[in-house]
Amino acid sequence: MRNLLFTLCLMALPFSSLAQDYSRKQGRVTDYELRMQSYEKDSSAAAVILCETTNITYTISLIAGTTISQQRYYYMKAKVLRQEGSDVADIEIPYYSSSSSKETVSGISASSYNLVDGKRVETQLKRQYIFNEQVSANVHKVKFSIPDVKAGSIVEIKYTIQSDIPDRIDPIVFQHKYPLVYGYASIAIPQYFRFKMNVQGYHFIKVKKGSTAGSFNAGGHTETYTQEVTEYTAEDLPALKDEGQVWCPSDFRSAILLELDGYDFPGSIYKPVTTTWASVYENLKKSNFSYNLKVSNPFKTEVAAILSSTSGEMKRLSAIHKLVTSRMAWNEYYRLIGDNVRSAADKGSGNSAEINFALNSALKAAGFQTTPILLNPRHYGRLPITRPSMEKINAFIIRVTLSDGSFVYLDGTSKYSAPNVLPTALMVDRARIYGDKSDNGWVNLTNLSSNIMHSRLNAKLEADGKLSGRIEKSYKNLMAMKAKRKRAAAPSEEKYIENLEEEDHIEISDYSFSDTDAQTAEEKFNFSMQANIAGDFIYLNASIIPFMSKNPLSQQERKLPVEFSAPDTYVINCTIELPEGYKVEEFPKGTRLSACDNGVSFQYMAKADGNMLNILLTFNMNRILYSVMEYPDLRSFFGMASSFSMSNIVLKKAWNQTGF
Repeated sequence: MRNLLFTLCLMALPFSSLAQDYSRKQGRVTDYELRMQSYEKDSSAAAVILCETTNITYTISLIAGTTISQQRYYYMKAKVLRQEGSDVADIEIPYYSSSSSKETVSGISASSYNLVDGKRVETQLKRQYIFNEQVSANVHKVKFSIPDVKAGSIVEIKYTIQSDIPDRIDPIVFQHKYPLVYGYASIAIPQYFRFKMNVQGYHFIKVKKGSTAGSFNAGGHTETYTQEVTEYTAEDLPALKDEGQVWCPSDFRSAILLELDGYDFPGSIYKPVTTTWASVYENLKKSNFSYNLKVSNPFKTEVAAILSSTSGEMKRLSAIHKLVTSRMAWNEYYRLIGDNVRSAADKGSGNSAEINFALNSALKAAGFQTTPILLNPRHYGRLPITRPSMEKINAFIIRVTLSDGSFVYLDGTSKYSAPNVLPTALMVDRARIYGDKSDNGWVNLTNLSSNIMHSRLNAKLEADGKLSGRIEKSYKNLMAMKAKRKRAAAPSEEKYIENLEEEDHIEISDYSFSDTDAQTAEEKFNFSMQANIAGDFIYLNASIIPFMSKNPLSQQERKLPVEFSAPDTYVINCTIELPEGYKVEEFPKGTRLSACDNGVSFQYMAKADGNMLNILLTFNMNRILYSVMEYPDLRSFFGMASSFSMSNIVLKKAWNQTGF
């Protein structure tokens, strides 16, 4: 019995000591934390956040009028496990400041801890290395890097944000680029404010609710009030990893989102806050957004020339769109409200808002009916379905209603875009029609056009395995836009051809590229390549030039949905003249694959007719958004399609009876 108890005690030791390995106390760094070389729950992590706490409180004062301020106390301690994890020490603290309200950042304290010759050395951040940066008119950032950080360092930081905007609480984020051991948040809100608190993400966060009493000096007597206190605890959260094919991973991170529901001040009835799209539109009407929608056309002469020389709605619309995109270069900033549309037009560059306001004015001057479509570019995250606000909208595009009632969507930030052909960043599934106050005022921009690449390969195969011929590719809509952009991004046409040769393992000559209109393009060239030969056999890829060399969905399991770039169609036709004396010994059997209710499909056919070999491969991405539940079928589909694409056609030399 004694031995059994002794054994049980030994078994308990690792578990009881583990609780002492990490400290949640501010300013305390344990020997285990300093000496740890990896994180047991994620050996690949380059850093780990050991402890992160946020405490939000309110202060009420009646001195010189009633003021209610909010304090946000933040603390974080992290371990750098490898040098690439040292960016955990690069800190950015956003805050708001305007003429009517502001936030201030104070109490910044940051240190790094290292073991030097077995001794603990602390290096503190000096104030002269703390910088302020203005991001926009009202948004600023405090930026600094904690000094002396390297693999093995512990970093620690704390600060306070003081805010005179008591009815706004920024999200509390628990899931980050690196895993989190322990996270805690406490929010104590006076009874005068009612907030809706939503837990976002796939991981469990413990929630505990309670209340406490608060008080303030009310002109000689003490006034008491009730505070609703909510505590959130998160433990052992994995890193928020970009699993690929995700537009904005932060859409799915574990966080607490807080939205004001209403005010409940003494002596007045409860006043709910009705943040509806109707109220957002009213606010936009009172802002420069409404003014810029009415700005006069900065391209009067050019638009008049288009109207006099061009007939037909679509031709006129395309010409005006091309005019604006050729005259105004995008400065890479997305904005909802521009500064000065006419100045941007005169200068020839501007942000997305200034360019699209100019496009809108030119279209209206030409007699088109236009409507702004409000959205967030993909990397900003989706627009909220409930509780909208102007601050959550970062861009817009233009919708034109044609005479037959159909719609055309336009954006002016890319000179390679076209009617109904948007940059992929703007092809979102959730955009809002400006002025539509109904629940149905949404539009899906992910599938506005048919995006097709058609490749025709005609070639002759020699007995020595040399394959030479011609490839002609036609691109339509988004495929054309991608082809034009890719070609323009190359330093020169020679470098572009060199990259294409390396990509497809071919040699190219007599290259040409034609950009006939905004929605199409053609690429033509002669090519040669060497097939694999082994004895009497020649081996060709199933589509000659491999279509899909590997499965793009490599993870066995996935925690996030799959969000592809765009709905695409690829059609590949190959006609090969075989060398005399060879015949097709083996080729992939014709097949049809589809998955997820025909969301994706793949078709392959090969046929030998005398000395001619004909191949047809078709791939269709009909929709681009797939749930986690669909992932196993989707991954299996791409696995089969890629395996099929990398299979071989086998040719064999046919010997006659004499051996020749």
